[in-house]
Amino acid sequence: MEIDVVFTWVNSSDPAWRILHQNASLRSEGKDLWHSSVNSGARYRNRGELVYSVAAVRKYCPWVRNIFIVSNCRLPERLEEYNILPVSHEEIFPDEKCLPCFNSRAIESCLHRIDGLSEKFIYFNDDVFVARPVGFDKFFDSSGRPKVFLTRHDIKYWGDDRRPVDYAAARAGELILRDFGVVPDKKLHHAPFPMLRSIMCEIEERYVDEIVTTRKSQFKSRDDLPVATTMQAYYGLSTGASVLGSIDCRYVDIGDPLGMLLLSPVSGIRRRKYEVFCLNEVNDIKFCSSLRDWLVSRFLEKYFGE
Repeated sequence: MEIDVVFTWVNSSDPAWRILHQNASLRSEGKDLWHSSVNSGARYRNRGELVYSVAAVRKYCPWVRNIFIVSNCRLPERLEEYNILPVSHEEIFPDEKCLPCFNSRAIESCLHRIDGLSEKFIYFNDDVFVARPVGFDKFFDSSGRPKVFLTRHDIKYWGDDRRPVDYAAARAGELILRDFGVVPDKKLHHAPFPMLRSIMCEIEERYVDEIVTTRKSQFKSRDDLPVATTMQAYYGLSTGASVLGSIDCRYVDIGDPLGMLLLSPVSGIRRRKYEVFCLNEVNDIKFCSSLRDWLVSRFLEKYFGE
């Protein structure tokens, strides 16, 4: 069974990227970005997570064939030893007028367009880490169908306090309800996303207007369709192309001081209780950000060096 892995990555320290982002941000001044996290520096910060996440895939998932990294930044030299395949945004966006793009939903809508990508692949954010050995059957069943990892948390269809992730999930849910009569009710784990290239192609052909609108949004918007996450998962479940699965996953908000306690030596993560974990950051931290960065980097060094 050929299975590839795809990462998306950005590095706010990349000089060329900084110029592109600065110019785009200036052009967006006065426009409705509608949420503080849409263009937050937290979305683009790099602490070397990608290197550790790629290394973990190679160590704990030896059955993975190729690792593709989609980025418009120069990749870390340390990745050379892991035999990765870089992919630029220009290679996968069908319309280069949409570039440069700083909207992860738009970038994710193009992942299946990677040249040479296997039919079965797993999508990773760089803040998601495989924590111990796992087999390919964790992600695909014996028939090759992707597994969907639902949480116990409800999708929020209403409310003025919704975040971008809530709007995106609700947007996908509304389309699934309209076309299949199924109400997606639970959010997905922030974990690896197993998927089929063919499902992504079906979605692209069926929801042309929604995907074109998503790709044209340089920054996240309320109208984004989360093709590679909620949409493909519930589309697969609704058509029988995907199945429900389970995964031992731990989410850590590293912007929360209490959340940082989950990285302590006595935590479940450090005791390798989980199969995967995520170190996510939504908004910039106002206090002790340098200490937080050091603690995260130290944790990754200790965990994957053990």
